[in-house]
Amino acid sequence: MNKGELRGFSHVFRFTLIQAIRSKSLVITMVLMVVVATLAFPIMGLMESKGKSKKCDIKKVYVKSDLGVDIPFKEAVQDKKEYSSIVFEDITDIKEAKKSITQKKEKAVILECSLNLEEGSYIFHISYNAAKGIDSSDAEELGEIIKKWFNTYKVNALNVNKDIIDTLEREVYAESVSVEEFTKSEGKTAISEAQYQVVYFLMMLAYMVIIMAANMVASKIVEEKTNRIVEYLMTTVRPMALILGKIVATILVVVSEFIFIAVGLFVGKNVSKELFDYTLKGGLSIIMDGNIIKGLSVTNAVICVIVIALGILLYSMISGLFGATVSKIDEMQQGMKTFQIIILTGFFASFASLMIMSNVEINEYVIFTMICPITSMFVLPGALIVGKATTVITIFALILLVLTNVLVMIFVSLVYESVIVSNGEPTTLKQMIGIAKASNRLKRNGGKN
Repeated sequence: MNKGELRGFSHVFRFTLIQAIRSKSLVITMVLMVVVATLAFPIMGLMESKGKSKKCDIKKVYVKSDLGVDIPFKEAVQDKKEYSSIVFEDITDIKEAKKSITQKKEKAVILECSLNLEEGSYIFHISYNAAKGIDSSDAEELGEIIKKWFNTYKVNALNVNKDIIDTLEREVYAESVSVEEFTKSEGKTAISEAQYQVVYFLMMLAYMVIIMAANMVASKIVEEKTNRIVEYLMTTVRPMALILGKIVATILVVVSEFIFIAVGLFVGKNVSKELFDYTLKGGLSIIMDGNIIKGLSVTNAVICVIVIALGILLYSMISGLFGATVSKIDEMQQGMKTFQIIILTGFFASFASLMIMSNVEINEYVIFTMICPITSMFVLPGALIVGKATTVITIFALILLVLTNVLVMIFVSLVYESVIVSNGEPTTLKQMIGIAKASNRLKRNGGKN
């Protein structure tokens, strides 16, 4: 493929981009997705705040502490509006407190504090009487507030940085293994549940971006072929420039959609934090642990973007090629069968690799999916971020992916001009190979049969 094959690329790129921007359905869909993404966190925060906004029925807390030190539990609720009026009273006899609650019809609970010497942990037990109008949700929420406050109180009492405490409180495991076994198993252990979430998230993100871009490319090509727009473009544009210009413009549109959605989620998250003091529990904070995303660095992040971008380009070229064989919109499903088989094979092979990673180890099959050109864009980014892809595997995968893109691009340049102007039944892969061979012979003979 020479430079002349790209003549008219910029013209097609601008034409496709303008058509996409002017597409009402695309704009409306993107706006709706961004609005939903922006409102997701605030709505969840509003729903949670409504659940907390009702007035707390607890008026008094009897505290029976066996910790050996005085703990100012009142400080736990002094900043909580709905709990700030609660009175805390130290007691020594739980039976008397229960009797007082029953006879005086007090809306009170009993907080028992003790130590589990075997496990080295604290136990906070809250007893409440539902018959006296105390709701279980109030008791549970109060327990959570006291628990969170107590953890902070311990750190402050020791006058030690919380990060140091978090590090010291992590579990310690001791293992023994021979040097030979260690060398064989190094980097091959199964991934944790949190690492599974990272790999799964990046795999699904790559799949969604790729499938959206590929389907959009195919749809645009079929639409323009049906409307005979392609015949006008072919008068001034080379076939290769026609498909590449369309692919690059479509990728830009799809990536822009995901960026806008990500910005919407970020804005919504911060709004919900400010208005409702709401943050998504678990998930993200666990995933962002440095022990989980061991391979996260600027270099690896750039590599992940490159791998996914090459994946989008590869599948978009394949999708565009098969889309060009379709003459009518209603024949698109039939014409795209081979493409669907290829991408679903790649995705399900990648998902099987993820299952093996999480349940067994990083074995030969997993390594194969990291470097295979139809699966690497799904598996490699996540494996790289969690520190399960070596430098050698990453370099080899990148080389194979680039070479595959080049080979597919050459194949498309040999076939595209013939299939884009064909009518009738969609061209099969076998027929395309025949066309490619004939075009190659023609080029070698200087355009003579």
